[in-house]
Amino acid sequence: MSKKGELRALEDLLLEPPVEKNDIRRPRYLPKLTGDSLDKYPRRIFVDFGSRGRIGAENWFLRNYPKSRKKFEMARVDLVGMPVLAGGGVGGVADWLTMNAREEDFVVVKAEEEAVVDLVNGKAIGLVDELFLECSSQWGSEKNVEDETRRNTPYWACLALLGKLREDGIAVHQWWDLNKQWK
Repeated sequence: MSKKGELRALEDLLLEPPVEKNDIRRPRYLPKLTGDSLDKYPRRIFVDFGSRGRIGAENWFLRNYPKSRKKFEMARVDLVGMPVLAGGGVGGVADWLTMNAREEDFVVVKAEEEAVVDLVNGKAIGLVDELFLECSSQWGSEKNVEDETRRNTPYWACLALLGKLREDGIAVHQWWDLNKQWK
């Protein structure tokens, strides 16, 4: 199957944020779609780019992602204070990924929308094999007062970003932070 065919086999995107946990579609992970054993990569990396104080995605990744018994390097990068959130510049998310990953690595990223925009603008999105994108607007008007860095982008704009990334050949999934939605 070609890469385009594999991406067509990804789960459908939700046009609205889920109301219940049962509304969430299980991701169809890239290694399962491609039958990739992950043996050919010198390094396998999982990076969680997000707001300070978030519950990290590392445990979810370790429990759910098909790692084929391969060890993944884990990184958690807080966006607070990064130039991407202050209008760009050296030292943003794209620079971090460019300095810490190579084209020949297998890279899985969980990131908030503004980090993904920086990866795209900084031309580092090509280093990402699989992406879990969290839309900052997905929870409606709810806003974390401690995190003033998050954009209030309309949900449809994040959906457009998801669609564009898939069109560009990135295996991207919607990320739903269950801890925020259903307490």
